[in-house]
Amino acid sequence: TEIVANHIKNNGLQTTPQQSLAEIKATLEQDPSTILLKIRDCLFLLKREDDGSGLFYIFNGGTGIQYVKAIKEFVNKCREAGFKVIKMYVSDKEISQQLAEMVDVLNVSYELDESRKVDPYLMIMEI
Repeated sequence: TEIVANHIKNNGLQTTPQQSLAEIKATLEQDPSTILLKIRDCLFLLKREDDGSGLFYIFNGGTGIQYVKAIKEFVNKCREAGFKVIKMYVSDKEISQQLAEMVDVLNVSYELDESRKVDPYLMIMEI
């Protein structure tokens, strides 16, 4: 819960740790293809999509350096699990591109999802 609480505080989100944890639990119960991974000070919610790619969300409860290390470990675990493509919704293409370069992602592209108010860009990473 500390990771989720820090993530909420650091991002100024209008929710509580209890609400977020309940949403995570509901997602895991509703979809058996979704898993939760704890790496360093981050939680990764990862869903295997119908096309074989992985769609994920990060709860970052730590510092910038630990965040980059956690993402690098996550990308490596996704490779080990056989994923070729992973995806994440983001708000800033420039920052997410820089982060992708730091964690050795091979190729990055974006698709705009105009139906989303928050994080409107689907970042698609070949790993």
